[in-house]
Formats: sequence, C-alpha cells, structure tokens
Amino acid sequence: IRYNDNGIVNLADGKNINSSVTTDAPNQGTLNLTGTSTVSGQVGDATNNLKEINANGIAGKTVTFANDVYATNTNIGAGTVDIKGNLTGTVNSTSPGVGTLTTTGIIDQIITGTVGNIGNLNVSNTGHSTIVAGNVNAVNTKIDSTLIMTDGSNVTSTITGAGNLTLNGSSTVTGTVGASGTGNSLANVKSGANSSNSTFVNDVYANTVENTGTGNTTFQDNVVATNVNVN
Repeated sequence: IRYNDNGIVNLADGKNINSSVTTDAPNQGTLNLTGTSTVSGQVGDATNNLKEINANGIAGKTVTFANDVYATNTNIGAGTVDIKGNLTGTVNSTSPGVGTLTTTGIIDQIITGTVGNIGNLNVSNTGHSTIVAGNVNAVNTKIDSTLIMTDGSNVTSTITGAGNLTLNGSSTVTGTVGASGTGNSLANVKSGANSSNSTFVNDVYANTVENTGTGNTTFQDNVVATNVNVN
C-alpha cells in the first residue's frame, strides 16, 4: 500500500495487510483499522511517516504490527495494539484511560515518542527490553520483561509486574512501583546513572533496588526491597 497523497485506507475487522505501507511524503496518509488485524510489513519509514494510525477496535480486538511502525500519531480505542518491532511517534487514546499498547517482539524494542493517556502499557517482550524515549502516561504499566526509560523521560503510571525497571538518566516516576505481598514486587529497579537526578514519588516494591552510578536518586516514600545496592 502506497500513499501518494493524504488519503485514507480503511481495513475491516478480520482483514490483514501482507505488505509494507509506505508514503511518498512525511506526515501523510491515514490507516484505520476497525477490529482485529495483522499488518505484516513495515509502516512508513524514518523519512516519510504516516500521519495517523487509528486502531478503533472495541475491547477484545487486537491490531498486530509485525514490523516497525512510523506514524505521527497512533490512536488506540478500547482494544489492543501489539507491536513486535519498533514504534516511532506519539501514542494516544481515543478516550482517556482506555486502550492497551503491548510490546511482544523477540528483539529489544524501542518506542520513540510519548505514550499518552491510554489504559495500559504492557512490556511483554520476554527475555528482551523495551526502551521508551518519551514520557509514559498510561494509567497502568505492567512490566514482564525490562522497561528502560531514557534520560529526561518520565513515568506517570501505576507500575506492576515481575520484571525490571531501569532509568538510564534523570527521570521522575510518579505512581506506585510494584505492590506489597508475595510475588507482587518487581525484580529490579535501577537508577543513578552518572550525573543524573531521579525521583520516585510513591512507594517502591522490588527484590533489588540499585543506584548504579554517581547520580542521585530520591525516594519520597517507602522502599520495600530484599536488596538495596548503592554504588
């Protein structure tokens, strides 16, 4: 599929795209997906990205992108967008607090852009990491693998799961990290990169909490951990 102008492609529920989606100019073209679909090829590129992707499915519907996605805005309805490659662009909810973005690739994945006020961000690329270069404002963030926040990227979200959270620079995390009770803590929470200043506003529950470099980490509430390592 190739956009030669700012046109619109509507894909019906249950239908798939088994090719790349390209456009001959930046911020051009809209792809609407109304239900469960798989897009096998790359969508846009670093030079010529789509204007919008609208995953408008109801709850229980999933749009799967098997490759990299480049779009100015990816808008999620009540359903789920499953990304198996990298995502470049802003992620929005069509209604505040709904919709799910899940990373399930068998690679280390990168989200470049803000994850807006969706309901859920699920970091589920088991054995790999998801790097977010932008703020995360999802209501809930569940980490099953490793979430890495780049320098200057902040998290405003309740974080759960059994995975790892790493701050690679200066970040503020607003929202409880992990939870009390057996099996509810994160495995590892790591911060303190050289010359950084990071803040955890709410309680942190993790098996291991580490300050790994020469940076400063401020915990404004309780830290419940089996191991606390300070470099």
